[in-house]
Amino acid sequence: MKRHGNDMTKMKPLALRARLTKDSLHITNNLYFCELSLATAGFPRRIGFTGRTDPIVLENQPWLHATRNHRSIIRPVLDKFRPHVLEGDEDIKVWIENIGWQDEKGKRLGGFRLGLCYKFHADGAVFIKSFFYTDTVTPGTITDFILSPAFRPDGEENVRWALWKFQKHAEGQVMQDWMTRFERNLTPSDNRRLPMILPFVSFDFGKGERRDHHLEFFVESWNALTLDPANTETEVAWKCGRATIRWNFETRPRVLKQADREWAGVVPNQPYQWRNTWGWCLRRFPVERKHPPFRVFHHFDNYKRFPDAEVIKQVAAQGANLFILHENWRFDIRNGELPEDMNKLKDFIRLCHRHKMRVALYVRGNEDNIRDDLAGYMLPFLRKNWDGLYMDYGSPLCYFGVEEYAPGGRIHFYEHYTMSRRLRERLGPEGIYISHSGPFFSAIGHTTVDAFLGGEAEKGAFTKSRETHAYLAGLSVCPSSLWTAAFPTYRTKKMVPFLASTFQFPFLHLGTQFPRSSLDHPQAPSVIRFARPLWRLWEILDGQTNLKAYTMQSTKDIFRTDSDDTAASLLATSRGDLLLMVTNFSDQERAVEADVEWRKLGLKPGRFCYALKCNEETTSYDAIASQMPCQARLEGYGLAGWLLSRSSTAWVKALRRFTRPYPSFPKEEQKHRKWIDTLCRFRFQPPAWKEWFLRVSLPNEPSRYEPSLMYDIYENVIELQICREQGRMPERLGYVSQKGLVSEPPPRSDYIWPGTATPWIPLHVAVKATLGCVVRLALATRKGSGEFYSFVIAELSPVPAPNPDIYEVRYNNEIDLDWSSFEFNIRFP
Repeated sequence: MKRHGNDMTKMKPLALRARLTKDSLHITNNLYFCELSLATAGFPRRIGFTGRTDPIVLENQPWLHATRNHRSIIRPVLDKFRPHVLEGDEDIKVWIENIGWQDEKGKRLGGFRLGLCYKFHADGAVFIKSFFYTDTVTPGTITDFILSPAFRPDGEENVRWALWKFQKHAEGQVMQDWMTRFERNLTPSDNRRLPMILPFVSFDFGKGERRDHHLEFFVESWNALTLDPANTETEVAWKCGRATIRWNFETRPRVLKQADREWAGVVPNQPYQWRNTWGWCLRRFPVERKHPPFRVFHHFDNYKRFPDAEVIKQVAAQGANLFILHENWRFDIRNGELPEDMNKLKDFIRLCHRHKMRVALYVRGNEDNIRDDLAGYMLPFLRKNWDGLYMDYGSPLCYFGVEEYAPGGRIHFYEHYTMSRRLRERLGPEGIYISHSGPFFSAIGHTTVDAFLGGEAEKGAFTKSRETHAYLAGLSVCPSSLWTAAFPTYRTKKMVPFLASTFQFPFLHLGTQFPRSSLDHPQAPSVIRFARPLWRLWEILDGQTNLKAYTMQSTKDIFRTDSDDTAASLLATSRGDLLLMVTNFSDQERAVEADVEWRKLGLKPGRFCYALKCNEETTSYDAIASQMPCQARLEGYGLAGWLLSRSSTAWVKALRRFTRPYPSFPKEEQKHRKWIDTLCRFRFQPPAWKEWFLRVSLPNEPSRYEPSLMYDIYENVIELQICREQGRMPERLGYVSQKGLVSEPPPRSDYIWPGTATPWIPLHVAVKATLGCVVRLALATRKGSGEFYSFVIAELSPVPAPNPDIYEVRYNNEIDLDWSSFEFNIRFP
């Protein structure tokens, strides 16, 4: 084996090690192990997590096989195991060449060759470049050319899995295209067989509610031995607790008839050839953390593109240590070379630094400035190892293209992974790097980030259960953060236990992306209060680095609590001081209790203990005896903390800061409250009219978004619903369209597009109401079979014409918990 590097005298210690025996090559580090063997013709024999008894992949034959002449199964074979191995600074490369083929009887096939080139990374990512060739003009007929990895979870582990499909277009709407191009949170009872190559299949698994281990397989190219991508299939089948993926790159024989040559795209009697890049990535819950969870405000306003100095001051006063500017900082929102206003951008960064806050700027992972220049146009404005980037479109899926050897499409997983690693180098190890990928989450590209940003495309499911939250938050791959902009439930106290128990930090949003929707947020930082107690507890550890994080979602039998509704989490500093947090998943006030098995963690609590009390209004602490279990009485969805220290003086300043009053800005808060009260009055305290008329419209405003994205956003159906009884599902009265209220979904041409409206709809006719009653109605937005953002305005009038009594009702974040619907009353005298 050989080593390579730019400077052998300055080479960093290798995280990976390669050990070659007679018939095997073993690649190991403290995360995973992999064995390539003679018996499997250079394919993996074993893959697993270091520290686990059993491998999660175990094979005794090559992963690749095919059928020749419709009857004989052929497989790769090696006579001797002589891989070429190069151990580098950051990876290990392995070449296995001249892999032959044989049939079931052991007869070698002349001219059939396969080559494999592996690249192992310490963070769990493995890439294999493969090339198959039949060096003969009479190769016979090959069908069922199948690459088939298999996953073997522990029998006691629960598994959820996901798949992607290749997208049809590399356009803006790919991040919104969640209903047809992916499936998530599937169970082992869900098998799939599809007439296509699936580029990605992943598994998250763990015991009980934990999802603390992750394995994903991927292939870059949708191709076939022929050039017809339709001549392929993927099957994911579960049997006896084992999942087998079968990527079939040749379901039918090659067609050579003259009439078919045009679509077959081949010259008769030529060799077969197939090339692809494929691989896998293993991850597990990251215990080691560079920083405590960040405290983030996020400015997203397409009307006021930069926050003013007063807002920055108020954000800092709330305790934020990271301020993110969304795409509104850019003139071209798709690319970051041109700021909206260079001077205002510089002023924003300067003021944030003055208030000791980091800055992160929005980028798209697939924009020119990232792919071509690794953010070279914006990094000069940012401070290395302090500021950084928030990356949207952060999935490898966004590195999509079509090539001759990938006629169905190619997702450049390796290019994306390499971009992510190089970008981290440019930002510095202490710089900010947060990535958001919508529903197309992959460990590839997320191994070097400070956090994956979840919270979009799962329609508010984070609060469904701790198991679902762990899966969708990506806890098994990297630290997690939460996009609270889309779904109002994520900005309520109900979300706090999920955040506190997993160290998932929320984005607190300011500004208006789209008015009259859940993407329309307050301008006043101090009115956003749900995360206050969470921030105060995390703030205690400011300045601490290289922490260790332990949660009930990542450890077994470490925490003991009084109830399933009680969860505990722990942050340990490099000096051995400890912050224990306990939270209440119940909506009822109750006593909670938590204990920790310190010996299993190899930790010893200090003899000084401070009980930390906090809610949205006040904070306080008491010095108490250092003893377990820790006990407190918590409000519904409340939390408390205990700081266990070896020193009585080390935390004096932090504890004093913990108890400072929450900042208040009465002028801004009163203005916001007045606006909400006005909206509520219009929606729920209507006048009494004998006749009611409704007009639904969508204003047309200039936008810099891609036309494809805008079309996707507004391609929606609007339902008019009646809410007859509280707690019951609303009933649909009809569909709102440019023709009025209709009984069937309207054609797209009659949707409520920007700049269009309905005629006046007689509500008194639609609801058939009696005199003296109040009727609760709703406008609900639907896309396909699911919900979507509500954007429309509703005007209400006593006559079907302009008049002084007309008033408007609209969606608002603080009133509505359903992102797709808003309710309003009408009243009859």
